[in-house]
Amino acid sequence: EDKELGGERKSPVDMSFLSGIKNKLQKVRSVLGRVPKTVDEEYDACVDRVKGFDDCVRRLSQRCNPLLSCIQNFVSATDELLQTLEKLSNFEQDTKNVMKGARGS
Repeated sequence: EDKELGGERKSPVDMSFLSGIKNKLQKVRSVLGRVPKTVDEEYDACVDRVKGFDDCVRRLSQRCNPLLSCIQNFVSATDELLQTLEKLSNFEQDTKNVMKGARGS
């Protein structure tokens, strides 16, 4: 029921209800308004972390490459030493065989 008051109609809508909706919309707008900035900040932080990780991997690689090279050299030298020891062992056995042969004749 609309009642006339001094030529104006009284609104049937409760103004406190509209005010509550307005406040809620402002809060939602405030939160959503921060989202793009937050996303940008998080993206930038993520990019920084990835760059940091990339730098870390590069430094690790720079430090590990000489170590890996050293290990490979050690393995190669060990192989050579084992081959030499095998030759010495064979030489010793050959020498024993020759000595046995010389005694036997």
